[in-house]
Amino acid sequence: MASADVENCCVVTGLGPETDESSLKTAFSKYGEVIDAKITSDSDNGFPKGIVTFKDEKSMKDAIEGMSGQQLDDYTITVKDAGGDDDEGSYYIAVDGSRRKGRGSWVDGADYRVG
Repeated sequence: MASADVENCCVVTGLGPETDESSLKTAFSKYGEVIDAKITSDSDNGFPKGIVTFKDEKSMKDAIEGMSGQQLDDYTITVKDAGGDDDEGSYYIAVDGSRRKGRGSWVDGADYRVG
């Protein structure tokens, strides 16, 4: 996968065990072109979480507004900007496995934001 700006990525939490990358991509595609949809485990609690990368920022923002609080495979999901600022700060896992503060980016699917 080519590198994508984290500004076009959103983090999806509250996923159920039935949700896979294909259904995640399908659910979010109604808001715009989805470049990639990944499911990974949250490093803090082990629960599944999704990372959805859109082609453009407007699509990502529309998806955050439209999908957060909605049901996906019978689970209520929360959707946030992967590059968003929050009171606790933003963290991502780097290629070397270290947890870093700031905005992460996708590099061949290896770097991702976790908190």
